[in-house]
Amino acid sequence: MTPAASALYYQAIAGEMVRRATGRRGVGVKGTSSDADLWVPREVWEEVVDRVTSAMLDLHRAAAAPRTAGTLRVSATTALFEMCDTA
Repeated sequence: MTPAASALYYQAIAGEMVRRATGRRGVGVKGTSSDADLWVPREVWEEVVDRVTSAMLDLHRAAAAPRTAGTLRVSATTALFEMCDTA
C-alpha cells in the first residue's frame, strides 16, 4: 500500500472508531484499548501479530445476525504494523 493510500485507510479507521465510540456502553463494561510506538524483538512482534490476527478471526467466526439472543454488539479495531526507523 502506498503511503498516501495508507493515510486514507487509517483516517477512515479513525473516523469509524469515533463514530462507534459514541455508542459505547458505560464505564465498567468489559473492554480494552491501547496505543503503542515500541521497539521489540522480531520474534515477539511476529507472535503478537499472530495472536491478534487469531483473536480477530475468532470474533469474525463467532459473529451472528444483529440482535441475536445472547449476543453483544461489540467493536474491535486493530492496526499493527512495522514502522520506519525515522517515523
